[in-house]
Amino acid sequence: MTYSKNQRAILTRRSFVRLAGLTTGGIAVVGGYHALFGQSGERAKESGLALREPELLRVRRPEPGVVEAEIVASHTSVTLAGITVQALSYNDTVPGPTLRLREGDRVRLCLINHLEVPTNLHTHGLHISPEVDNPFVHVMPGESRLHEFTVPKGAAGTRWYHPHPHGMVATQQFAGLTGAIVIESSLDEIPELQAAEEHLLVLKDFTILRGEVAASHSFFDWLGKYGNLCLVNGAYRPKLVPQKSLLRLRLVNTSNARPFRLKFQEHPMHLIVTDDGFIEKPVTVEELFLSPGERAEVLIQLKRAGTFNLLHLPYDDGNFVVGSEPAKEEALLTVVVPATPKRLPLPTRLASVDALSPEQAVTTRTVQFGGAIPFNYTVNGKQFDPERVDFRGRLNTLEIWEIENHNGLIHPFHLHTYPFQVLARQDAKSSTWRPEPFPAWRDNINLSGHSKVRIAVPLRDFIGKTVFHCHISEHEDRGMMGVLEVEA
Repeated sequence: MTYSKNQRAILTRRSFVRLAGLTTGGIAVVGGYHALFGQSGERAKESGLALREPELLRVRRPEPGVVEAEIVASHTSVTLAGITVQALSYNDTVPGPTLRLREGDRVRLCLINHLEVPTNLHTHGLHISPEVDNPFVHVMPGESRLHEFTVPKGAAGTRWYHPHPHGMVATQQFAGLTGAIVIESSLDEIPELQAAEEHLLVLKDFTILRGEVAASHSFFDWLGKYGNLCLVNGAYRPKLVPQKSLLRLRLVNTSNARPFRLKFQEHPMHLIVTDDGFIEKPVTVEELFLSPGERAEVLIQLKRAGTFNLLHLPYDDGNFVVGSEPAKEEALLTVVVPATPKRLPLPTRLASVDALSPEQAVTTRTVQFGGAIPFNYTVNGKQFDPERVDFRGRLNTLEIWEIENHNGLIHPFHLHTYPFQVLARQDAKSSTWRPEPFPAWRDNINLSGHSKVRIAVPLRDFIGKTVFHCHISEHEDRGMMGVLEVEA
C-alpha cells in the first residue's frame, strides 16, 4: 500500500504538437480542451469550513430488519466548493446521501430516474445477485426500478453506488452521481473501534465552468477526465476539530480517473478495512493508494496538539499533464488537534479472512487490458459487447485470473458480484511475482503501466451475467469491459 514519490511529466504546447499523433502508450491531457487552452475552471470560493458528513439517506423500517428507501437521480442546483452549480445529483445532494445498513438487512431500494437520459444503479462492492445489481438494465427517463437484496454476512465496511449505463457512465459520474454505502456488523462493536471518532470522506474531483459541473468530454478527456478541484464531501479543504484522539476514516474514491495517493502528516495510518471487508489485524502504512472506485478504512492515533493535513501526493499514472510545473502535494483535509490527546489503543484483532487455496482452482484466465488509445479500449483484443459472453464460470468453483496491463496508463481492475483476493503482483521492471503481504477481500485492484496482477476469484452464491472492467470510467465507456456468466 506504500509508494515512492513520483512527479507527473509535463506536456508543453510544443511537445503536445509533437506527441499528438500517438495513439498508444499512455498519453493523456488532464482536463482536455479546457486545460489545454488555459481554461481550468472556477476556483473554490471557500476553504477551511467545518467538515460535514454527507447526508444520510432517509429510510423506512416497516418491520425489524427491513429497510426501504428511494434514490432519485435528477439535474439540480447544488453547492460545491462554496459555488452554486448545476450538477447531476442523487436526492438533490452531491455526493449523494449515505445509505447506512447492517449485515442481514433486507433492503428494498428504488431508483427513480428524473434525468433526461437513461441511467441505472450499481451498488459497487456488494456481493448480491447480478439479477439485482444488473448493469445491462437501463432505467428510462421518468421510470423507476426496485432493487431487492439481503446484505450478506461479512459485508461490513464501506461501499458506494453510482450509475452504470454503458457509454454514459463517465459523463453521469463526473457530473455528480455518486454516493456512499456504509455497512455495520458486530465487528464495529470492538471496544477500540467504538472508542474511535468516525468520519466518512467521499473523495472526488470536479471542474466547474460557467456555473455548472463541466461533465462533457473533449477528445483528450476520454483518456481519463480529471477535475481541477479535489473535494472532500463536496467541500474544498474542510477542517476537522476532533473530540477524540483516535480517528476512524472511511475513505471512498469516487473520481472518474484520478487516483489518490494519501498521507497523513506526522502520523502513520493503520489500515483496518479494504474494499470488501475487514482484514485480520491493523496494518501500519505511511501512505495509502486509492485507485478510482477503491475504498479503505484507517485508524489514526493523534499524537499531540497541532494542525495536520491529509495530503494528496503526486502520482505518475502514465499520463502527461498540461502545466508549467510538476503537480505538488495538496491538502485535502485539515485536522486541528486542540490539546495533547490521551492516547487510545488500536485493536489487536479484527476479522478472520478465509484462506483461498490456488491449487484448488479449476481454471486460470488471462485478462489483457489494451487497445488503440484513445480511440478504443479493449479486453483481450475486443471491445465490450453486451451480447457476447467472454468468460463462462461454474458456480461454487475457484478461478485464478491474471490481469495484464499492455500499455502505460494505469487501469484499475474491477469485478462485479464476486469479491476476490490478490495473490501476487508483477511490476513493469521485473519478471518476479511478489506475493501479497496479507489476505484481504477486494473488488478493485490497480494495475500501473505494463504490470500484472494475479487474483483468486471464488464464484460463490449467485449465477447470472455480470461484468468486469477498468474502473477509469472513460476507459470502460470506450470498450474496456467484459462479460462473465456463472452457471450452475
